[in-house]
Amino acid sequence: MSFVEIVERISYKVGYELERKYARPSGNISFPIKLRYAIELWCSELEISNNISSYILQGCQLSAVTELTEFIWQEAIQENKTCKITTPVSEFPTLFTTKNPFSQCIKFFLNRMNIKSENMRLIAMIAFSVTAVGYWLYKTNYQKQPQQTKQTTFKQESGQNECVYNYPSPLVHTINKQFLVLVISASQADFLESLKAKRSIDINDAEKLYKFTKYLWLGSESGFTQKQANLKNYSVTARESEYDINLIYIELKQSEEGFKSNVNQLDRYDAFRKLPELIINFTISNRLQMEAYENFDVYNR
Repeated sequence: MSFVEIVERISYKVGYELERKYARPSGNISFPIKLRYAIELWCSELEISNNISSYILQGCQLSAVTELTEFIWQEAIQENKTCKITTPVSEFPTLFTTKNPFSQCIKFFLNRMNIKSENMRLIAMIAFSVTAVGYWLYKTNYQKQPQQTKQTTFKQESGQNECVYNYPSPLVHTINKQFLVLVISASQADFLESLKAKRSIDINDAEKLYKFTKYLWLGSESGFTQKQANLKNYSVTARESEYDINLIYIELKQSEEGFKSNVNQLDRYDAFRKLPELIINFTISNRLQMEAYENFDVYNR
């Protein structure tokens, strides 16, 4: 099968299977979700091993990578750009529309490869680029280390010379833990007590959390630990208020795009429904003054 045919097949799968999964048109599914799924398809198509595939998928969640791919995507689909020029005869700038040169270059490149200029095919091509770069980085960083040469030593044992091969210990790829913080009104005390008693969150609880959550925050373990340490001054020890809150601290197996800021409510709702599969552990704070959540850079649910 040719490269162009593989691009066609992957672009079709991304559109068809995600529409079926989310029960909505692919145009209403966010770019990061489509890109991640396209990368998974490329890893499968190229028969990349699971450990390398995991490395590539973890890398594509780094902020620098997500910002770059999002920029490329937005520039590629924007055929025209609005520019401003200021003239000496007018104090207000003049707006004019011109062709976007980046988008034109992308179209020219795809046409030279006999790939139709269509959004889903473009996502497949971006995913291929991320997969290729991730694979190269893995091979460079993990299999070409100078220390990874086999060392041979000898030891005397039971009167015989035994040759013992000492291999260096494998490299450990450290993954920063991800923490999700949910801000919920203390008036939902009964629900919070039920969560404490169950010590688990099922799909029904996840949907209630979506309903009750006012604000949320997603970040690394180091960021979470630093911000949580400042909350002790906000404990409600005497007079309670209707504005008091509880914070739910959730340790996640991996970062979830739907919990990040500036996503639509369908993706946000989907993320909450995935919570039972994503949770490693969770704790619920004591009753806190409303100002406590200001320690986190929260955003609206």
